[in-house]
Amino acid sequence: MDPILVLDDSHEFRHYACETLQPAGFEVALALDGDHALRKLGQQPFGALVMETAPAGGGGLGVLRRIRRQAPNLPVIAVASHPSPETEEACADFGVRVYLHKPVAPAVLLSAVQAAVGDLRDALSGRVEPGWTGLRLSALATADGKAV
Repeated sequence: MDPILVLDDSHEFRHYACETLQPAGFEVALALDGDHALRKLGQQPFGALVMETAPAGGGGLGVLRRIRRQAPNLPVIAVASHPSPETEEACADFGVRVYLHKPVAPAVLLSAVQAAVGDLRDALSGRVEPGWTGLRLSALATADGKAV
């Protein structure tokens, strides 16, 4: 299984993502900013990308545009500290599979990653057309997993 790349300038969220995904069997690689993520994407394949919509250095959607040029079929899960309908729509235009609002419940993050990795496997096996983007989902949940 290819590792999951987590792009977020927040040490707390990167740590939280590791604590959530590693016990489920996912290897996790971390990136502090968009340039760091792009370098990592050039070094090895990833099963999915979990990214803050406004990473350090700014240009969250610009970073997403660059990531799409480098890895057009990589499943992306966007996580927003300050969600907005405009950002969600822009993410959907870039083929983001899931748009989550912080704080993200562990079960929600894990389910999103599992679904994204499964979608990529299906595309690679020919069960669905390449470029299929799955469901676009907006989830807002508190840290204890209760929907808001």
